[in-house]
Amino acid sequence: MVSGITFETIIIGAGLAGLSAAYHLRDRNTLILEQEAIPGGRIRTQKFGAHCYDVGAVLSYDLECAPRDFSPPLAFEELAPIGVFWDGALYRGESVAECLSAIVPPESAAFANMLAAGNGKLSPARLPQQHRDLLNAFFQVIHPGDIEEYLPAFHSHAFLRYHPQHYPDGNYGLIDAYCQRIQAHVEYEAAVESITSTERGMCVLFTQQGTRHETYARAVIVATPAPVALALLSDMREPCRQFLHSIRYGRFTVVALGYKDIICDQEFSYVVTPELPMTTIYKMTFPGSRITVLLVYYCNRASQETRQLPDDELITRTKCAMERVGLNIAGAEQLFAETHRWECGGTIITPESYATWNADVLCAAPGIYLAGDYLYREFPYGMDAAVKSGQETAQHVRRFLQDTSRSTELSSPPKQYFQRLLTLAQKACQQPIPMMCIPPAPQKPFPYGDLVPLGFLLYALRQIVEQNGELAAVLSSLEELLTTRKQGDLWAFHTGHVITATDSSLILLGLNDMKAVEALERFHDGQNGYYPQLWSQEQRPDFMLFTPNVRHWCQADYATTCLVRWHRMRHGLPPSTSLTYLADGFEQRSGLYFANPYLADWALALALCHDDQADELRNKLMQEICASQQNDGAFGEFDQMLSTALAILTLAALGANSDRIAQAQCWIADELDRHPTPDAPIPFYSSDLLEDDPSSFHALLHLKALNGERVAAVGKTYHAISYYEDKSLMILSALTTSALGVAANAFPKTTARAACHPRYQCKTHAEYIARFALPPYIR
Repeated sequence: MVSGITFETIIIGAGLAGLSAAYHLRDRNTLILEQEAIPGGRIRTQKFGAHCYDVGAVLSYDLECAPRDFSPPLAFEELAPIGVFWDGALYRGESVAECLSAIVPPESAAFANMLAAGNGKLSPARLPQQHRDLLNAFFQVIHPGDIEEYLPAFHSHAFLRYHPQHYPDGNYGLIDAYCQRIQAHVEYEAAVESITSTERGMCVLFTQQGTRHETYARAVIVATPAPVALALLSDMREPCRQFLHSIRYGRFTVVALGYKDIICDQEFSYVVTPELPMTTIYKMTFPGSRITVLLVYYCNRASQETRQLPDDELITRTKCAMERVGLNIAGAEQLFAETHRWECGGTIITPESYATWNADVLCAAPGIYLAGDYLYREFPYGMDAAVKSGQETAQHVRRFLQDTSRSTELSSPPKQYFQRLLTLAQKACQQPIPMMCIPPAPQKPFPYGDLVPLGFLLYALRQIVEQNGELAAVLSSLEELLTTRKQGDLWAFHTGHVITATDSSLILLGLNDMKAVEALERFHDGQNGYYPQLWSQEQRPDFMLFTPNVRHWCQADYATTCLVRWHRMRHGLPPSTSLTYLADGFEQRSGLYFANPYLADWALALALCHDDQADELRNKLMQEICASQQNDGAFGEFDQMLSTALAILTLAALGANSDRIAQAQCWIADELDRHPTPDAPIPFYSSDLLEDDPSSFHALLHLKALNGERVAAVGKTYHAISYYEDKSLMILSALTTSALGVAANAFPKTTARAACHPRYQCKTHAEYIARFALPPYIR
């Protein structure tokens, strides 16, 4: 028994939101208290023989809802048309519009008005009653309330055509998948009575089999419908109380009927029935079986009208009404009949509750958090919303636990991260650990870039060496190693190659070498910028040999300039780059060799962090970064681990201290827990300008065929892209460890996200390079 025990987290409710939260806190000491005898909440799967059917959430779950390592069985899809029963006849079609056009002429103004109402441009209440009822009938296929009650943005759901499918084990297969993967202790038939804050932590009082128990936790997640949460929480923040009071639910009643050898005059997958007592009829068939299951839904008003009917009478009335739709019930063998009534069937997405979403409501009080589909900001209803809400709340709780712990995990990264850096550092002191250059085919990859990763490694070691004395010795060894690899006062990308400002600036991330910083002035362009390297028409020491294919390298580089400015300011040297220069280049910021937009952002953030006059530019960059964060906390579309670590460091350099960072840190921690060895990222690239001689056109086509998007068209030029892969994960390990060490605020302060800049929406390195990294340098 759990009475008197203190947990890290107690989750109230074993529905999908609660289980999702438990899954994302599976490394924590967690207790789940569930009032029912089984988990699942509104997911309720019944079984007749080998046939499963759902009497709660009827449409099957999306794979995105499932744990990553879960593979469900192949789903059965109902391929028959949909339909609407109207004026005594069944009208079928492959789309909602096709069904409606059989009743309302598609070229008529009335049909155009129905489309306008579906697009949110016309209130459905302004339609003729019959047309409004038709639209509302299709809207209620997934929504329990009437269409007018919802935000206009959701009215388009009336025209969505669903393709019902069902898994052999029903939607409960998803619940079972989570139950098998969580590490929480679960108590069923445990009715929670109160949650109070005490010196020992949050005290949760619950009754189980007639006996009252109390248990404690550092944090509590209330993963119940809003009315239950409101009743449990006597003391909460006022915005949260107001939000919970505003939430409305639509009720629904389900009648499930099983038949053998039923005959249907016209096949359908589902039919809406605005003229009948019920709302929707779903038909489930099973391959190779003569059994059919009919799921009859009564939504909201229809459910209210049947509320006082005994189950037997409701089943009888349902069967009589279905005969009118063309279902030959009398001639089929009935196998079972049952009813289920749901008081909190689904959230009604009203303007009062959701027009101005504020994430502050996730935290009801210090240490008490809410989870549930009604809290998910994008679409507060359904299984997908419940899963994402549970995940988001778990991230807030994880950060709360970290911030309130005597030895926080993320502000003092776990030992496995120290060990990874220590192993890499010791190995680097013994032998070179180069990156991998991946040139365009048919050239073969080769090891190249053994110095720059050491700068990132040293940067991370310096953040934590005070807390780990064993790292001090290896830090000293690495500094000595880099000193011996200097060419004059600076460094190359790879030992023995040409020194550059870009590579030296990256290596100096981990060194305090004022002499080297001063030496970077040889790359100053005489105005505001810095050349990435020097060049010459002839072979000269420390100069790159100029060739036409690299002529675009011979200009000031924005990212390099940012890094040099930071180095100078942190060493107390006057910057040679004005703030105006940085502001002028902001919209097109990139690096000639940086393959990730967040790497360029970090360079800019560093350049701004010591400048008292840079508040406006800092805020502008911070807003763009925050707008690019995904709902799970990650940043970027490719190399997400690298992008997220860089985004955290960028926000930290900009002075941010918010749940954006905490959420991203939790994402990294979860990803490293699931995948201790991530894929090798590509932080750098280089590009060779291809000849524009018409005689080389066929060679260009051949190269394009071999390399696809890595032969990039930029303006009127073509470039062959080489990647530099962090094969050893040295850069990634250094940046993730540094990112996890950033202090952040656990209390949610997130506001609605602005539109994400397209640079962060690129799906591949090549797309980002071609669209954003290279264009500023091609004239």
